[in-house]
Amino acid sequence: MFQMTPFLMSKRSWERLSEADRKAVQEAATEATAMQRRMSQEADDKLLADLKGKGVQITTVDKNAFAKATEKVDDKWLATPMGPYLKKVIAATR
Repeated sequence: MFQMTPFLMSKRSWERLSEADRKAVQEAATEATAMQRRMSQEADDKLLADLKGKGVQITTVDKNAFAKATEKVDDKWLATPMGPYLKKVIAATR
């Protein structure tokens, strides 16, 4: 599980940046995304280890069964204007 932290900038501000600055911002955002996901995974791993150490029983979800059970929901949202973006999100999580 990871927490999303959006990086936002208005179109007007983006268009005021030079091509070099846009490239630098995009590269920094890509680097920050990878770092945030790594740090989130490390925090999750530590938390799970701590919980297991305290005797908490952890149940892991069958991702394939979950994906199959939610196919109709995926199909509904993939047919919307957000579909191309959601396809990337779904692919990244499976």
